[in-house]
Amino acid sequence: MRWERVSAHRGKQPKWVGPEGGAGPQNPGSRPFPARRYSRIVGGWDLLPRALLSSLSEPVLLNAPVVAITQGPHDVHVQIKTFPQARNLKALKADVVLLTASGPAVQRITFSPPLPSHVQEVLRGLHYVPATKVFLSFRRPFWREENIEGGHSNTDRPSRMIFYPPPREGALLLASYTWSDATAAFSGLSQEEALRLALDDVAALHGPFVRQLWDGTGVVKRWAEDPHSQGGFVVQPPELWQTEKDYGPYDWSMPYGRIYFAGEHTAYPHGWVETAVKSALRAALKINSREEPALETTSPEGQRQRQGPAHGVAGSPSYDLAEEEGSHSPVQGQLPLQHTTYTRTWH
Repeated sequence: MRWERVSAHRGKQPKWVGPEGGAGPQNPGSRPFPARRYSRIVGGWDLLPRALLSSLSEPVLLNAPVVAITQGPHDVHVQIKTFPQARNLKALKADVVLLTASGPAVQRITFSPPLPSHVQEVLRGLHYVPATKVFLSFRRPFWREENIEGGHSNTDRPSRMIFYPPPREGALLLASYTWSDATAAFSGLSQEEALRLALDDVAALHGPFVRQLWDGTGVVKRWAEDPHSQGGFVVQPPELWQTEKDYGPYDWSMPYGRIYFAGEHTAYPHGWVETAVKSALRAALKINSREEPALETTSPEGQRQRQGPAHGVAGSPSYDLAEEEGSHSPVQGQLPLQHTTYTRTWH
């Protein structure tokens, strides 16, 4: 797996952007900022989990959804379904369990003893927004003929955002990326209808000739309809009022007995793969430095008094993942959509 530093922009000359990602200086007296640079994995992000897989000594079970988790005094048992119609469940025994499933998926798992009531309430309160991606495969990367080397286009048409692959990475185009209410344009459409709707938007921007370059294939991914996620990512709405039962953000870094939690919903900022990876690192550090656990069933107020700041990374109690969002430049590997350098807005 090889990392490469890239700067996404149109043409061969970097584009100047303002402090908020806008083009050019914000006023005549301001000093322009050079285009931000990011890191990417050459060959695709799937190389990251594949690299992690190659480092594991035990086999990985796929297509085996977790049905129940039972904690005992010395171990924890995980029951999985190995076949869709299987009546008998397979039980796995372990010292600890790291649970990275989404909130809706966790709610479908039977826990014994049950999760504390305040944890169940937090799970129910997670607000997931839908997300949809539409990929189109073309016979050649026609966007290179317009000197487009990475970056994205913005539009008020149904596709909303179109992402172009970097040079030498084929002709598979992310023709649409939508989330939240913007996914409604593709809701209820068949795969063929969704592909052609995205193709119409690409043709509106680049010209009708792209229809002949489309090889007729593509992929539509709707995370809200995925049974393993049932949502794209967490976007918590603002709380208009608080009751005496509200205790602020729940600290997912604290385990429930032998069960540890990770995932983008357990740390800040929500919605980023980087956040999910950092939350897993946080859990791994805690697991490797753990003492013999005891099941905690105390109130959330007592939990907060023991835990201190929410979302702290183990080994650095005062560290907050949210600190990297806003007060600092994006770290290497992050690619915030609103800060890609080459943008084109069209109607």
